[in-house]
Amino acid sequence: MTSNSPLLRKKSIINEILDHHEFYNGKGNPNGKKGEEISLFGRILHIAHEYDDLVGGYNYTTGLLPSEAIRFVCENKDEVLDNNILGIFLHRTTYFKPNKTIRLPNGITGKIIGFDNYVKYPYLPIVQLKNGNIINSINNTFYSVDPKSKIKKA
Repeated sequence: MTSNSPLLRKKSIINEILDHHEFYNGKGNPNGKKGEEISLFGRILHIAHEYDDLVGGYNYTTGLLPSEAIRFVCENKDEVLDNNILGIFLHRTTYFKPNKTIRLPNGITGKIIGFDNYVKYPYLPIVQLKNGNIINSINNTFYSVDPKSKIKKA
C-alpha cells in the first residue's frame, strides 16, 4: 500500500513513521533510537498513537475515557515519551481546563476549579461537585461544604 504512494516513498517520511515505535529512553523498536535521535514527527506521532489506542480501545478490551487516557499517558511518560511534546499535547487538548465539566472515574460529574500542581500532575484537577463539595484529585482529599460555606476536610 505505501509503495504506491509517491509521498510515502520518500525515505524521511517512512523513517518518521517507523520512529513512532521508538521509546524516548532508547528501549523501543525498530532501531533503539533515543531522545533527540528520534525524529520530531515520530515523537509527536507516538503520543497521538498511544492516546488514540487508549481511547479507541484497540489494544484493550474497551476504550478509556479521554481523562483516563491522559492520566495513563502521563503516568507512563518517563519510559517512552518526549515530556516536552507531551506537555504541548496536554496544553492543547480540551481536557482538564478550568471551568470544564468532567466525569470522574466513579461516574460523578463536576467542574474543574483548579490544580494543586499542574506542571507535575496536569491530569489531577481540583473538582467542585454540583452540591458544592470539592475533590482534590492529587491527594484524593474530599472537602464538604457546610451551611456557612466554610470548607472542611471530610
